[in-house]
Amino acid sequence: MGYKKSPAQAAIAWVLSQPGILCAITGPSTVAHLEENAGGNGWLLSSEDLEDLETFFKREDLWLEREQRSSIRRILSDPLPQESFQAFVDLVYVIETAISLGLISEKRILSVFQELYGMRKALDIDAGPKLHSIQNQLCDLIRTKTL
Repeated sequence: MGYKKSPAQAAIAWVLSQPGILCAITGPSTVAHLEENAGGNGWLLSSEDLEDLETFFKREDLWLEREQRSSIRRILSDPLPQESFQAFVDLVYVIETAISLGLISEKRILSVFQELYGMRKALDIDAGPKLHSIQNQLCDLIRTKTL
């Protein structure tokens, strides 16, 4: 791309090129950012560049899904971190990511999430066995062979 535009301007132009999109809402924090964002309007990316970007995004999406599956597999198979808060965060990540990847439905995992979320104010040293139990429940619910 030889457009002499900033990455933010190219991103805004890409957003504006999507079917059905009439405007791009940005959140500039300074006048300079507002002026830069305005430079994303009024010009078009070539169809070849749009195709290249779509190919890149698809590759990145596939890479991200592989990494997320790998993270879930690791969190469910490795020992949980000793620090209860980090174990809690890891298990919440597993639940959210498994749902977003379509590995399990919200309805099917809701009771485990409620049990985990109920622990958020009592993450002391004694929380380890309960967190480990939740990890085991998640292993049973999420088919780790499909990861």
